[in-house]
Amino acid sequence: MPSTNDFLRAAAHGDIGLLDQYLTDGFDIDAINNIGETALIETVKNNQIAACEFLLQKKANPQIHDCSFGAIHFAAYFGREEITDLLIANDVEIDSLTANDDSALMLALQEGYEDIAQAILQTNPDVTIRNKKGITALHLAASQGFGTIVQDLIVRGSDTKAVGFDSANNEVTPLDLAEDEDVRAMLESQKSKFGARSAEQLASKKQKTL
Repeated sequence: MPSTNDFLRAAAHGDIGLLDQYLTDGFDIDAINNIGETALIETVKNNQIAACEFLLQKKANPQIHDCSFGAIHFAAYFGREEITDLLIANDVEIDSLTANDDSALMLALQEGYEDIAQAILQTNPDVTIRNKKGITALHLAASQGFGTIVQDLIVRGSDTKAVGFDSANNEVTPLDLAEDEDVRAMLESQKSKFGARSAEQLASKKQKTL
């Protein structure tokens, strides 16, 4: 009987024949090594697309995390577009969080993978998630200058005034992190709209009081 490390090594190398042999012999498809990784996670980390699809077809559990990341987090972090699509098609929990409370959407944006972020957005993820530093997907999209995604996040209900902390522990809003002029204009527009609504509500309240 192979060891867990043998099984994970076969996955990392994309050796579908060996994986199939191990599984036929009764090996646990979701076996975990000493740092919490599975064969499926190994296929994601090593971009073994065919082996990843094979394991998913054999019902490997995409929800298992190692010490911090799950398969979808590794896919987003490393920019594995095809594997991200495979995981989404196999109903991965798109809003599962890392040890730092980052979602896959946030990791894709953090690393600059716009196409992966777009694919994740099609699954209707929770765009209000904040990580342990209070950073949201909107902070990250704004910092990358991804205008289309910033607009989409705003439409989906992202808080344009959310305050998080940058690497130097300074308080920052999405606008503070935006350098692209169009993105800044979008965020400024939301700020202005909010101010206008507040003024109208205040005036209306005052009239009712009088």
